[in-house]
Amino acid sequence: SLENNQLDGSIPAIIWQNKSFHPKDRLIV
Repeated sequence: SLENNQLDGSIPAIIWQNKSFHPKDRLIV
């Protein structure tokens, strides 16, 4: 989500929106 993207700027907002990743999922990306 966009609020998560603010916490972790290394993950593009588009990925957060399209995949609806949670903070833990950045480990998979």
